[in-house]
Amino acid sequence: MVGFVCGFAGWKDSQKIHWSDMLAVKKPYRNQDIGLKLKLRQRQILKRRGVEEIYWTFDPLESKNAYFNFAKLGVVSREYAPNLYGQTHSPLHQGRETDRLLAVWKITDSHSKGGRTPSSGVCLQERNLINHCLLSKEAYLLPKAPNLDLKGEPLFLEIPSTLLELGLNPRRSRSYSIAIRQWLCHVRTACLRYFKKGYQIRHFIQASVNERKGSFYVFEKK
Repeated sequence: MVGFVCGFAGWKDSQKIHWSDMLAVKKPYRNQDIGLKLKLRQRQILKRRGVEEIYWTFDPLESKNAYFNFAKLGVVSREYAPNLYGQTHSPLHQGRETDRLLAVWKITDSHSKGGRTPSSGVCLQERNLINHCLLSKEAYLLPKAPNLDLKGEPLFLEIPSTLLELGLNPRRSRSYSIAIRQWLCHVRTACLRYFKKGYQIRHFIQASVNERKGSFYVFEKK
């Protein structure tokens, strides 16, 4: 076995749903679309059983997972859970709070078939940036205070493209640890604010801003 996906059956009001608890692929086999094939197989099986929506959570600072969820599967997210699992001893969390975005995969929608990029037609509009970021002396991307009063759509929230990959370095500096906490607080504040205002995250894109490439959540109203 090189990978697996598992979950649990459940109900939301009178609607049959599925909670997808874990998806994992062994390192030598990653970046070969095995995870995508597992999710599409999961979708196929559950559709036959009358399930319309699949749910799971993911780290809002993990850009690779965000790209997979939004750009490849076509999920939406309109709920943010601060410190969902509390403090853990997992090396993935490095002692920080475990905030999570809730992914909702509507598997009866035509855009949830996978293998396409539903974010491809979205273009970055700098006037609709929730946050403007800058590079620290150590070359860490740092957020300025988010603009919490934007209107219209789409809106764009930048996150670092490689935050967690760098965070696994045991020699990371104290300033880097501070940067992680700043980002978590920053993204939490922005998501809670705009979800409350009726926005959803519907896309995740990579685009150029200020002569560098960035990764952005795209907020739209339903």
